Amino acid sequence: MRKTIFVFNLFFALFPAFGLPDSWDSYLIEQCHAAGIPVPVVRAILFQENQTLVPDACPFNKDGSQDLGLFQLNSNYLWKDFVPNYWDREDEFRWDDPFHSTYIAVRHIKWLYGIYNDSSTPTIQSRTFMVALAYNCGVGAVFRGQVPKSSVDYAVAVVYSIWGAE
Repeated sequence: MRKTIFVFNLFFALFPAFGLPDSWDSYLIEQCHAAGIPVPVVRAILFQENQTLVPDACPFNKDGSQDLGLFQLNSNYLWKDFVPNYWDREDEFRWDDPFHSTYIAVRHIKWLYGIYNDSSTPTIQSRTFMVALAYNCGVGAVFRGQVPKSSVDYAVAVVYSIWGAE
């Protein structure tokens, strides 16, 4: 497990090579601490979403929507849910700004932890699994039990990248 965490942290120590501003990692840590969520969880979700850390990535999905920005926020929800509910800053939201994407993603992950903070998810690992699952396929799909296998694999990868095979 220590080797997994070391490699994961080493990857994030090298992030300036991927084109992100030097101050971005400090900003990520600051936002996670302010929201009360674990930094490794946000990093693990980010790595699953955007392994190359391209801030303006915008691939299309099968349903025609796009996953936008550093944290790959889905266009179907970004403008009608995420921005109205989480963006409380003076400046206009820009999906291709890594700081803006981080700000929204951290608040969304905090909201997801609030949903999965009950007796049905008693450990941090099980809560993180559910948070990653919902981040990937949506809370509605999780509640309806319509989770694709790819989302389960995604959530397992997030949890494994943090805690290994505990």
